[in-house]
Amino acid sequence: MYTASYLLSSTGIRFKQNGRHHIRWINDVKPARGGLNPRIIKERAEQVFQLLSNQIKNLVIVNGNLSDFEMIEACVEVAEKHTKNIMVIPPLLSRMTYAIEDISKMHNPPPNEVIMVLTVTNAFVDFVILQRDRNFELNIIQREIFKYTNACMKEFLRFYEYYNPDATVVLVHDDFLQLVDDIRDEFRPQNFFWRHFKRWDYLLMFGALARATDDDADFDRRYRIPNFTMGIETIIPGLRLGCNFVIHPERTKIPCKIYGFQGKPQPITLFYFPEYYLFFDKLTLERKDASTKCIWITGSSDQVIGYYDERGVPYITATKDHQEDIKKEPDKMPANKEPIERTINSPTSSTAKPMASQITFIFEEELCTVEIYQNNLVQQVKNSDGNEWTPLYFSMAEGTPEIGKKAKNDLQKFPKGVIYDVLKIIGKPMNEIYNLDS
Repeated sequence: MYTASYLLSSTGIRFKQNGRHHIRWINDVKPARGGLNPRIIKERAEQVFQLLSNQIKNLVIVNGNLSDFEMIEACVEVAEKHTKNIMVIPPLLSRMTYAIEDISKMHNPPPNEVIMVLTVTNAFVDFVILQRDRNFELNIIQREIFKYTNACMKEFLRFYEYYNPDATVVLVHDDFLQLVDDIRDEFRPQNFFWRHFKRWDYLLMFGALARATDDDADFDRRYRIPNFTMGIETIIPGLRLGCNFVIHPERTKIPCKIYGFQGKPQPITLFYFPEYYLFFDKLTLERKDASTKCIWITGSSDQVIGYYDERGVPYITATKDHQEDIKKEPDKMPANKEPIERTINSPTSSTAKPMASQITFIFEEELCTVEIYQNNLVQQVKNSDGNEWTPLYFSMAEGTPEIGKKAKNDLQKFPKGVIYDVLKIIGKPMNEIYNLDS
């Protein structure tokens, strides 16, 4: 029997056998044309779990790419045919489990133990503080993310002096290994641990595998962080305190219910809190849909609109009774009285500027996305691959114009047929486009 970890939507599974780690991949993966959906998730999960021949004892599934509730449910439905012991965890919990795996092999943790975990990547620097509560459980009590790596040393001193941790862990990408020596030499933290990684997805899979083990010799149960939820928010038209309203606080312990809010009855869309996830080979910060369903809010904070079960699987309940009513009666839709400006950095921002319906193109280094603002809601448009961000590559390698992932894949085989930065070809006739790559 195996303990195993699975990154939701992945084509591989990591497992542990006789104390050794292994990974298996499915062959001949069919491209997900039109993007991932519950049906494709089921097909892929079935192929992956069959690689272990129904010998999975404990399975931990990581929602590493912020898949919506419906895709999580689809994956778990397949997993239930292969094992009874399933847990779904957010990427933050997987990463923290990976970080403290070495500490878990120490003995006699102090009653009020504090652990500081620093994660250093090419995209961000993340400080997380863990502390034991009255029940001796280890919980996350503080988290701050900084966009620039050069903030690492300055912020490290601030966190270290304020929290005075009993142990410090650094998770560092291979590009920044020098930081480990710099921290050790300058601050000399007590009980200092560090782990390096090259691939973000492997870090999450190893963390989930450590969570799946039931052997105290491998991972002391006293260092198991209770499973928790990802944060969920929505947009409320006319809300003067800001456009983002927290429906469900981040890191709420599982199992738990998801409640509505006091106010005007209306349909809403649920989003995860902004979080970094792997997009192609880059870590990207994005606020993604938490559910594909439109939720009907009755205007009561006692209304249960969904829940997380004891395994960490999310479900939405408040949808069926009012979907046809919403379609038939347009006056139930949010009135365009006081449009609000979306912001990722400040869910309680006081800015509220009137804004007409509009389309916005957003460019970030090698990627672009399109946002549509309409009826007080902001939605990112998905491309043909089902992703919200599109690589800025244009290909004429096979005679037919291609933009995005397909064009980027053509670059290595047909470098002369691919143009980086599609902005160069906008508004140009075909003969000029062909001249650009010559």
